[in-house]
Amino acid sequence: MTELEQMYLSAIRYALGRKTYIVKTTINFMIKQKLSTYCKNIMIKDIKRQEDYGMETDKKEWMKLLQHLEETNLDDYNECKNGKHFQYTI
Repeated sequence: MTELEQMYLSAIRYALGRKTYIVKTTINFMIKQKLSTYCKNIMIKDIKRQEDYGMETDKKEWMKLLQHLEETNLDDYNECKNGKHFQYTI
């Protein structure tokens, strides 16, 4: 995982459970990023383990990011399976 991805994880962990604009800002930013499978898996675990997502609107945003991460992880898997690329995960 790159240092930049470590910063992305820090931003996600900071925003989880907050009840401010930072939730939507962080999520919209993360959706635009090209993340490694390893980083996506950590984000997925962090989001799923969260007990309080903030307000209901925040929870919807977190579920949107979760869905995006899971779908792009599946896309990564299918590309790898079809021989388009191979991505190491640790």
